Amino acid sequence: MTAARARAWLLLLAAALIVALRFPGPPAPEPSGVREALTEASRHDGFYSAAADLLRGGGRPVALIELPMPAVPVLRAALPPWTGIAGAWILAAGVFVACRTSGGPGGRADRAARNLLLLVVLAAYLVPGATAVPESWAGLLAAASAGRGARGHWVQAVALGLAAAVTSPLALPVPAAAAAVALWRGRSREAMAWAMAAAAGALAFALHLDALARLAPVDGALLPHFTPAGPGTAVEAVRLASPLALLPPGAAVPPVVTALWTAWRLEPAAAILLCALLIPALLVPAAAMPYCGYVAALLLLPWLAASPRALRATWAEASARRRRIRVTRVVR
Repeated sequence: MTAARARAWLLLLAAALIVALRFPGPPAPEPSGVREALTEASRHDGFYSAAADLLRGGGRPVALIELPMPAVPVLRAALPPWTGIAGAWILAAGVFVACRTSGGPGGRADRAARNLLLLVVLAAYLVPGATAVPESWAGLLAAASAGRGARGHWVQAVALGLAAAVTSPLALPVPAAAAAVALWRGRSREAMAWAMAAAAGALAFALHLDALARLAPVDGALLPHFTPAGPGTAVEAVRLASPLALLPPGAAVPPVVTALWTAWRLEPAAAILLCALLIPALLVPAAAMPYCGYVAALLLLPWLAASPRALRATWAEASARRRRIRVTRVVR
């Protein structure tokens, strides 16, 4: 990389920080209770019958995107409450095994920091409130898919990506972006498998929307009262779904933007996937915006551990103004 290009990378990071700070995300909406009420009603009736009752008797228009896919609510309604926590712990352990860093670039301290940060972010997915959100399960499955794919096990990665897309429509960018990356790398078979997974997830979501639309008049527009959202909306979604929720909204911008920049600097394919996962936060209604962060946070925030290495490398390249030529004189 040339010095000019390295300086451009640093300027891009600074510009991204300024833009994200200039356009902060909206305040966190109050929990609507739609999903909790739907799960509770599913214990006594079918999922779609409970959804119909909720849509007919709701006090406000409910966007279709707020009603989850039936997989997680039906399982939660059929099993004892403790199974949700136990299943989340088992899946989180599998995610750590799939995504932990045991080799590759960077020293031992860098790898230990990345693994520790991964554990910290995983802890946010294990609290009782998070296990009730289908998007948290989709985020765990998406992270496991990315971890298996990074190790070359693309068949397992496709299966996990399909499971994530079926769990929540907000995870549909996972197989779609992975198909684009595989095609870009010339892996036609893998790209076809990812494309089929994306098509299957989209078909499941379409059938889900059709079943809901047949039950009761609803706010059928996926983007009701849509107004253009700034990049701070995606940052706010990640903040609400991660340990960054302990920080005020403005303080969460630097770590999120730095993690995204680090991913783009070190692994462009990972950054493409992260950008695709953050796009829904700019499009969905405000009531559903917090759910978007669950899908992306687990893949995004561990990149913070690699940001010192990326910044050191970029700064060193930017400081190299000219090629150094060493002349050695040999006296006989």
